[in-house]
Amino acid sequence: MRSLQFIISRSSAIAALAFALLVWATAASGQTIAIVTPETNRIAERTADGLSNELAKTSDVLDLSLSRSAFDALSITTPFNMTARQSSVAATAVGCDYLIIIRAATMRRTALERPEYYESFASVFVISQKLGNLIDWSNSAFNGASIKESEDTLIGSMPKLAANIRAAIAAAGLAPAKQASAEIEEMPADGTPGALNFRSPIPYLRIKPEYTAIASFYDVAATVEIELTLASDGLILAAEVVRWAGFGLDGSALKAVRSMQWRPAERNGKTLPIRVLLRYNFKKLER
Repeated sequence: MRSLQFIISRSSAIAALAFALLVWATAASGQTIAIVTPETNRIAERTADGLSNELAKTSDVLDLSLSRSAFDALSITTPFNMTARQSSVAATAVGCDYLIIIRAATMRRTALERPEYYESFASVFVISQKLGNLIDWSNSAFNGASIKESEDTLIGSMPKLAANIRAAIAAAGLAPAKQASAEIEEMPADGTPGALNFRSPIPYLRIKPEYTAIASFYDVAATVEIELTLASDGLILAAEVVRWAGFGLDGSALKAVRSMQWRPAERNGKTLPIRVLLRYNFKKLER
């Protein structure tokens, strides 16, 4: 009996694994990926080549030079800090379902506890064309006694990076579709009829998002924008990043916003639901 139970359990496990792989393959198949490197340098190009070769084993990856030409034609001034709309437009222009943007460099560093060394890093932003949202961000960094050592180690990590990106794309494909929200009023512009007798919502206590340690380490200056939907009683119905930055800054801004309590918007003394755009600027302070 125990043997039979073991066989049944093992068969069930194998079936479950096969089903999971089928779901993953279904979500990942048919998706076109493009990779661009807005800042051109040797390690950025090597990273793009290595990642492209790995992803091409299971996905349709567009030609790197053609993708970059299409992306560069848009003349985006902040390619590592785009709005959702910019991101969606960029991915559409390039002709992909998922756009991967790479920021990579090799830097000489010093530390008290060790002699001079080199760090090669690649920050990778994965964007969905459908919504323009950042579905995944990662930073791979490796040290070496020489430029070659640090860069070769970074390139050697591409199989793992590609696997993580495949998982992120599969998860995004399985995520439930965004529900169409009810018609909710936007904040009226000053001087317009909608602004007459209107009182804006305000937080009872403003909470400042944390500037993350990794953003500080790489001296990142960026803006995160959150679209906040408030109910007529001031409760938060939804909070969505509509301008991403990576480096943990998106999550930091969301955490701060979701922890606030709000006085609701009013018009003519009556509370109403409202959609508000919140903007947070992050920058390393010089000491």
